[in-house]
Amino acid sequence: MSAKGISWIETNFEKLIVVVMLLAFLVVLIFQFVLQSSAVDVGGSKVPLAKAFEPAERAAERLQSQINDPNPALPEQVETRDLAAEFDRALSGGVIQSETFLALGEPLALEASSGDAIYAAAQFAPFVPPAPSMPVAASYRATLDPYAVKQIEGLAEMLPSEQPFDTPWVSIQGTFSGPALRAAYENDPDGPSGPISPLPSSWWSQGVGVLAVEVERQQRDVEGNWGPTEVVQRLPGTPSLVDDLDETATNYRQLESIGVQATRNEDVILRPEFVQILEGEPWLPPAEVPDPSEVGDLKSQIKAYERQLAGIDRDIQQKQAALAGPAQDADRRDPTEGRDGGRRTDSRPQPERRQPEQNTEQVDPRIRNIQSQIDRLNARKDEITTKLTALGWQPSDQVGIADAYDRSAYTHTKPLLDTDEVSFWVHDIEVEPGATYRYRTRLVFVNPMYGRKSSLDESLHELADAKLTVSPWSEWSDPVGVSWDEYFFLTSATPGEAGNVGKTSATAELYRFYYGYWRKSEVALEPGDLFAAQVKLPDGLQRWDVEREASAQAWKPIPEDAQSTSGNNTNADLTQVEGIEEYLLPKTLPVSADAWLLDVVASPMATAGIGGASTLSYEALVRGPDGQITSRSPSQDAALPLLAVIKASAELGANQLPRIPGQGPRQVFRGGPDGRDPRSNSQFGRDDAYEQQHGGGGGGAGGG
Repeated sequence: MSAKGISWIETNFEKLIVVVMLLAFLVVLIFQFVLQSSAVDVGGSKVPLAKAFEPAERAAERLQSQINDPNPALPEQVETRDLAAEFDRALSGGVIQSETFLALGEPLALEASSGDAIYAAAQFAPFVPPAPSMPVAASYRATLDPYAVKQIEGLAEMLPSEQPFDTPWVSIQGTFSGPALRAAYENDPDGPSGPISPLPSSWWSQGVGVLAVEVERQQRDVEGNWGPTEVVQRLPGTPSLVDDLDETATNYRQLESIGVQATRNEDVILRPEFVQILEGEPWLPPAEVPDPSEVGDLKSQIKAYERQLAGIDRDIQQKQAALAGPAQDADRRDPTEGRDGGRRTDSRPQPERRQPEQNTEQVDPRIRNIQSQIDRLNARKDEITTKLTALGWQPSDQVGIADAYDRSAYTHTKPLLDTDEVSFWVHDIEVEPGATYRYRTRLVFVNPMYGRKSSLDESLHELADAKLTVSPWSEWSDPVGVSWDEYFFLTSATPGEAGNVGKTSATAELYRFYYGYWRKSEVALEPGDLFAAQVKLPDGLQRWDVEREASAQAWKPIPEDAQSTSGNNTNADLTQVEGIEEYLLPKTLPVSADAWLLDVVASPMATAGIGGASTLSYEALVRGPDGQITSRSPSQDAALPLLAVIKASAELGANQLPRIPGQGPRQVFRGGPDGRDPRSNSQFGRDDAYEQQHGGGGGGAGGG
């Protein structure tokens, strides 16, 4: 019951006011968000809230198109300043106005490099590097320098456990085109008017170098099929810019600096030197390795030229002796001179060869004639030396280790993108003796799109996640075989008389690679005999204590006449270093081909003899280590190119004088009638001055 005299409205007036306000608020909300769409004021115009940023986007696109326009519209009238007049006025006026002060520092300015330019999200052509050429692969063998092995971390694990470090390996060489690489960077597939644009040059121009060369190989099985693809591990000691890339390059600027490093260090990345070689033939790029079929002719040419050089040297020595020889030689050649018991009685002074400034008209005609002969011989010597050098020959008494190939032929003076043929090579040291491989390569570059998603169309965002870009794989190389550690070649095969197996015999040459060269031994065999023998090694082959200086532990070659009973040729300095016996290797080497002679039979292939009559030849039946029986012919073995290669190496190794690590070749001094210290002869080794300048230990210059 309501209070007397007070109506319901008066009693609930406050509540009614609240209800009315709520209804008004609801009406405003409904009108704002239901009956009328949301709009904002942009540039004096009402636009829906969802489209509030579209005017700004259109304005940005117009500005970007004006920036990218190669032919912008220029204003008709451009206000210019007469800078010369202003300069003259400033120069003629006072040094400084009273109300003006000199600047205490450079004015602040905002700078932006071209590489930091922001591009609107657009379609850019992806960077696809060109594939390298089909590689050339070659097989090698040598003894590695133990000092170099110690210095290169991880290398010893790939080599024999003990010295000498006799090692086979394969090097792979390829090329790529600089202009083709430039075209890949500047690729514009749909032309200037198309929607796809080439990559901005600021994204790639500073880092076009190759970061790494990746190599894969396949091994051929006994049936001639290629096995699975394997990744060739990088040779220890070879620098790399792709290791730990996630830590060294976390943004595109750091990645670009990696590309700059690749450009600056092209030689060591693309053309790394092989490990320093202690003994064996020096390393050559695979493209320069002669074909085995040419080695025999090559060695014979070198030997023929060397014989000519030796003859020329003898002639020069004789003629030089005639110039500076005893007086009686000159008297004997001059009939106008008097004689006195075989001695010259005339005291007339003799012209000397060491006076080139002397007037040639006053020189004895005989002297002038001999000197002209010496000049002609020296010219001929230079000509032959040039030919020998072209064949890869080096003088045996050369001090130091010369480059076996012309390194400048593989460098370029032009920028990389302007070089038609850029060479690179890689070394595979994890090969098996007797195996056959083939290789393919590809190149690794910096990805110019990395970290630039804001400037790329959404379809290209995935390409911007990768830091590196690789080229397509090259074609597979031709097969390359790795030599076995041991070989045998038949030199004769004689069958026994009927019913008399004991008369059957064969002879063979056995070879084993050791300390830089192939070592040869000959063996006579009868049925049932193993192809095995002992090889006599040169003196002085030794192990090296890499913790000590090399020259302090080196075996010394003793001159042939050092033990002269007269005592004149005895020199205490020629004695061997103390404890040399523990470093010297055995003087004999067992060699076994792990094969057995079974029998000698007539060859089914007859050869034509004199007058067309056929000549019967014989073959040896041999059981190999796999239990298979094969036939070997002496005539066919003699024609094998591999035998020419191995035989040439064995001939070099037979006269080997072991090198000291870090030093050049040495020669045995043959002695002389004057009993001089053989170390004074330049052909014996390095003199004291050289030792002081270069030292005796360490890895030295690489022969590989």
